[in-house]
Amino acid sequence: MKKKLVDIFLKKSEMTATASVNGETHDLSMSIGGDNSHEEPMKPFKEQQYYYFCHVIDKVVNGEKYALTVVSKFDMKRYFEFLNPRDNDTMYRLVDISSVGLDGNGTIICGWHNRLTIDEVKMIGGGIIDDALNTRIYFEHKTKSDETYNAKPQNLDNIICDNLLVCEKNVTIDLGSDFSEHINEIAKFTREKDTTYPFARINEKIAKFDNSRTAIGILSNFIPVSKTYKLATTTINFIAEVIGGSSLVLPATDLYDLRGPVKISAVTTDIYESDIGQNSKRYYYKKEKQSNKKSDNVKIYY
Repeated sequence: MKKKLVDIFLKKSEMTATASVNGETHDLSMSIGGDNSHEEPMKPFKEQQYYYFCHVIDKVVNGEKYALTVVSKFDMKRYFEFLNPRDNDTMYRLVDISSVGLDGNGTIICGWHNRLTIDEVKMIGGGIIDDALNTRIYFEHKTKSDETYNAKPQNLDNIICDNLLVCEKNVTIDLGSDFSEHINEIAKFTREKDTTYPFARINEKIAKFDNSRTAIGILSNFIPVSKTYKLATTTINFIAEVIGGSSLVLPATDLYDLRGPVKISAVTTDIYESDIGQNSKRYYYKKEKQSNKKSDNVKIYY
């Protein structure tokens, strides 16, 4: 089945500076493809989409099992020849997800960074469904590498003030002050409230769902239903059919994962153009008119 949408989070990949953390010197860079570990793919255009999210997982840390509140930063970059993505035969995709795990006291007790590299290869579909959904041209995703780097324990106490995730193999990620503020806010929420952040957010959604479902059920029994309510009823029934059961008796918790994930920021999209400098290296600069666009979802071309 062709992928249409990925809702799965800004790392400064051009940085080659160093930082001193706890007496150790770390490179502020990672290998992102090409012959040189600090160079980006040699493509004229780059697109970047990023956002932050939160979820809960079970994880063993230092021999103890925790239900961790995880705060993550999703950063996806694409590199391509032509500005219109569908004009490209291949796009190089780089996905970085930086995560920290909070215990019940809102203390960071672990962290990790996942790096995924993918080739998006243009494919041509066929048939009535492709014509109807405009998916005749889509991109098949071919994973090239998938690596995870665990954070060094001695850095955990300094993540928020340094904005750095220092990992094994001398991999250091610049988290940025904005993401660190989100970590701090959720850590504070976790300390002060008797629940996890995703659970609190999702319960709000459940309440809204129950209210709308009840309203639809009552109005359907007593008055002619407008087109809007018919559409809402159809939508709820469709969701229920996918997971089984009747939408009017199905517990709302069955429609939501109380552990998340929940997004804690909008998706920001930036477009970059590039030039070749006098040193024969490619430099990217942001296209201001097409950058800083906010949306609800990560856009995946298909």
